[in-house]
Amino acid sequence: MEGVHLRRRQEMGKTGFTVVELLVVLAVIATTAAIAAPSVGGWIANYRVKTAARQMMTDLLSARMTAVSRKAPCLVKVDCVNNQYTIQQNGATLGIPRQLNVAIIGNGTNPYYAPGVVLGTSAVPAVATWTVTFDTLGNATFSPTNIQTATFTQNTLEWSVSVSPAGGVSITNVGANLAL
Repeated sequence: MEGVHLRRRQEMGKTGFTVVELLVVLAVIATTAAIAAPSVGGWIANYRVKTAARQMMTDLLSARMTAVSRKAPCLVKVDCVNNQYTIQQNGATLGIPRQLNVAIIGNGTNPYYAPGVVLGTSAVPAVATWTVTFDTLGNATFSPTNIQTATFTQNTLEWSVSVSPAGGVSITNVGANLAL
């Protein structure tokens, strides 16, 4: 009976992993991470650009609904120089300006933070400002009149937000195809 206890004690001491086994597992994990890192970086950049475009699409639709529900025109002013846009009604700004590519993380006055994303327009040559005004029926007018699309870019990634004269808003992937 004593031999059985002795054998169990010897077997109990042999459980676990050796240092070599742990190093092999760590090497496999490090190699996998090194291969996946560039792909994840591209996905994150595309996510930022697409999120910025979706936010503008949501804000444009909100401005349209505000114009119809309050029975007063509502405008969205896009300022490409300062990389921001604001929503205004009766001369007052609704909410706070949406600003992109802010250098300070966690800026308390600006909850919208999209590092590296640049706001522009589809116009050639580029314009500094663009305004879309929604009337009380939800129709859109533009100033300048030839611009109906805002673009969001980061490196080769590009998403665009277009507004139709009837007030419809759409979003499309223009740049490298990394659809989410």
